[in-house]
Amino acid sequence: MQATFQSIVVFLEQNPTLAILVTFLAAGSESLVVVGAFIPGTALILALGTAAGLGYLPIWPLLFAATAGAVLGDGLSYWIGHSQRSRISVVWPFSTRPDILAVGEVFFAKYGWTGIVIARFLPGVRAIVPVVAGTSGMKPLPFYAANIGSALLWAPAHLLPAAFAGFGLSSLNRIDPRTEIELVVGAVVLSLAVWGVHRARGRILRFLVVLYRRFRGFASDEEEAGGGLAVENDGTQDDIIRPPAASEQVRDRN
Repeated sequence: MQATFQSIVVFLEQNPTLAILVTFLAAGSESLVVVGAFIPGTALILALGTAAGLGYLPIWPLLFAATAGAVLGDGLSYWIGHSQRSRISVVWPFSTRPDILAVGEVFFAKYGWTGIVIARFLPGVRAIVPVVAGTSGMKPLPFYAANIGSALLWAPAHLLPAAFAGFGLSSLNRIDPRTEIELVVGAVVLSLAVWGVHRARGRILRFLVVLYRRFRGFASDEEEAGGGLAVENDGTQDDIIRPPAASEQVRDRN
């Protein structure tokens, strides 16, 4: 695996134009409906930023490409919402997942045009809010002002910390090229792990809730079964059966 990543880094170093194109597409995919859910754009951008800090790639073209890609991604989402506003609720994926659109509508209704800036940094609503801005009839001028302004903040916020980390490590003069490759690989793996956890957090939470409810239901069934056996064996119901209030509380918790 290390040899594979090393060959990729060497290839990108020899073809910086391709690295710039990858940065542009990764940034754009982060703001596109559906596409951003399947492409780990943030992971790619962080890895390329680390490579730039280590001296493999130029940082300024990457910043420009990330900014332009982010502006284009939000712009396409806005255009989709604006052009399909009368039938957006029956367009996939909103036809099968209306809750996605509802979340964006609530967010946009609460924050307005500033929500476009805020959503840029929130993966859960990043690709949805521009669509809602288009369906709500927001004028292009304020939308693109917020779109471009947020992109100018978002791109450096992702690339520069990774680049500074790579530059700081390379300036120590105590790491060889093999270790540098390992650092890039580590940045990619860590970014993919964070992206994967974010993508799966909803399913994980739902699983935990179901597991918790089943456990509570099993415990309640055990308590009710134990109380019934005690009544049957002893025969003195008035002394063993719990008060009605306690039974009501158990039902309420279930």
